Amino acid sequence: MLNQGGDREAFNLAQAIAWEDARVRHTLRRVGLVNYRKRLEKEADEETGSKRLTFERFNRKFPTFPALLGCHSFVGETPIHSRGECIHPRWFQAFMKLPFIEPYEELYDVLGDEVKLRPVVAMVFKRKRFDQGLVVHNGDVDRFVAPKSSCHLYRGGGVRKKTVNLVVQPYDNFLKYIYRDGHGWKPD
Repeated sequence: MLNQGGDREAFNLAQAIAWEDARVRHTLRRVGLVNYRKRLEKEADEETGSKRLTFERFNRKFPTFPALLGCHSFVGETPIHSRGECIHPRWFQAFMKLPFIEPYEELYDVLGDEVKLRPVVAMVFKRKRFDQGLVVHNGDVDRFVAPKSSCHLYRGGGVRKKTVNLVVQPYDNFLKYIYRDGHGWKPD
């Protein structure tokens, strides 16, 4: 059992780190890059003393991947599916106030200059009943959403004073379409 304060924060941080690591490992498997895992773990271990994988490392290693990736696990917070502001009608009434939008905007800011080179920013976030989570991104529906699948599209959302369309879809479907159906992406 955890005490208050620092122990809880340390536990939450460890859970968030583990969640991101698991998503990066899944990403490597899903887009046919499993043979890069050991190399990435070695680089991470040499730089940080941990074999933990991050989306920041993924983005650096695969600069031709069609989206800059990041994540927000909401560990230590009320789960998204339990929040009143996330009930489905709110997605239509106040999409830009959903709890994953602010972390997405922060990620967009952090990636800064990289956004000019790869304009699609995608943030994976935890959501009950979606094993790999959902992803919010500013990519074109025709380039990132497979036929015969679904998504939530918000047209004309403001992301840090820039008007963009935002798409929310299962992360697994996003990856599948990039790797197989749409882009046929392969690393250089």
